[in-house]
Amino acid sequence: MLATKQREIWRWVFNDDASLKNSYSLPINESKAHVNKIFSDNKGHHNIITVEGKENYFAFYLNYKSNKIRELFKIKDINVLIESVGWDERCSDNSTNVK
Repeated sequence: MLATKQREIWRWVFNDDASLKNSYSLPINESKAHVNKIFSDNKGHHNIITVEGKENYFAFYLNYKSNKIRELFKIKDINVLIESVGWDERCSDNSTNVK
């Protein structure tokens, strides 16, 4: 995954040149906001993108099967910047829930 200065996220899958067409715009209205970090699980199925704005922090989730970035509103409500993420190796490609 790559992030641009214009807050676009590009997803690239190794050995799949067509995947370079997978770009997503982050739904943020703050002009000074920038992508801070991108966290991916060990298989690249689950991704969290953190964005730092002038006064607010944002977090987004992107699953490799999805065509839509979802904002993590619970993180937005407490206005914190995520600095690290731990992933359970047993999570599946569809879910991070492990029982």
